[in-house]
Amino acid sequence: MNWILLVHVFCVILTITGFVLRGIWMMTGSPLLKARWVRIAPHVVDTLLLAAGADLALQIHQYPFVNGWLTAKTLAVVAYIGLGTVALKRGRTWRIRVAAWVGALLVLGYIVAVAVTRDPLPLGQGSVTPAAHAQEQNPGTSPFADRKRFRPAGPSARPSQAPGSPAPVADVTP
Repeated sequence: MNWILLVHVFCVILTITGFVLRGIWMMTGSPLLKARWVRIAPHVVDTLLLAAGADLALQIHQYPFVNGWLTAKTLAVVAYIGLGTVALKRGRTWRIRVAAWVGALLVLGYIVAVAVTRDPLPLGQGSVTPAAHAQEQNPGTSPFADRKRFRPAGPSARPSQAPGSPAPVADVTP
C-alpha cells in the first residue's frame, strides 16, 4: 500500500478523534481546551493531512475542480473548517457551538464517504464517476494500482505524410 495514503488515513483518524475530543471539552467547559498543545496539534496534523492529500491527488492524476468527487471533497473540507471554527472558537452561544460541532461531524462523515466511494453523491443512485465505477468492477484493486498515462505520439513517432493529406490520428499508448 502507498505510504502517503497511510499517512493521509492516519491523519484523518487523528483529526476526527481530536475534533470529537475538543468538542466534548467545549461542551463540558473543560480547561483542557485552552491548553497550548491542544491549540497547536490540530494545525500540525491538518497540515500533514492536506499535504498528503495533495500528493495523492497528484499521484492519481485527479484534481479539485476537474474531477467531481475531489471538488465535492475540497468544498466539504472548506465547510468543515468553517463549522469547526464556529464550534470551537467563534460561536456566540453554547447552543450555536454545539449545532456547528454536530454539523462539522456530519460534513466529516460526508468527506469520508466521498473519499471511499470517489462519488460526490455517495448515498445516491450508483456511481457518478468513472473511478468509482472502475472500483465497483474490480473491488479488490487499489485506486493507485492503475498508473497508466496516456501519451500522444510525439513527432518522431509520426509517419511522414504527403502535403495536403489529412493529419494522422494521435496514437494513445498506455
